[in-house]
Amino acid sequence: LVHSHMRPDQAGQMKLGGGGKQSKYGMAMGANGHFDPFFMVGLCGAKMLSIQGRCFTFDQSGDGFLRSEGEAGMYFKESEGEDLARLAMICGTCMNQDGRSASLTAPHGPSQQEC
Repeated sequence: LVHSHMRPDQAGQMKLGGGGKQSKYGMAMGANGHFDPFFMVGLCGAKMLSIQGRCFTFDQSGDGFLRSEGEAGMYFKESEGEDLARLAMICGTCMNQDGRSASLTAPHGPSQQEC
């Protein structure tokens, strides 16, 4: 949809959501969530979860698999007289954990600075 929305008009082709006008900006986002309780039942049946019955995050004694949730988004902007050789510029953020501090929701400051 982003490609269709931002590309120049072609004869006889209507853009999605743009009403025939060309956009200079666009955004695409996606998320992954687990809402089905039977997902865990399937992982148990495949013996993919820890036999010890608990999660050992950031610990070498961990012996299971955990699929987590995530989200991503991208913002697109038309180039304004910049070098045409550059096709894209992607910026990102991350979260870092040292394994010793309280949790990912109460992160350790120096660990975050390492990102």
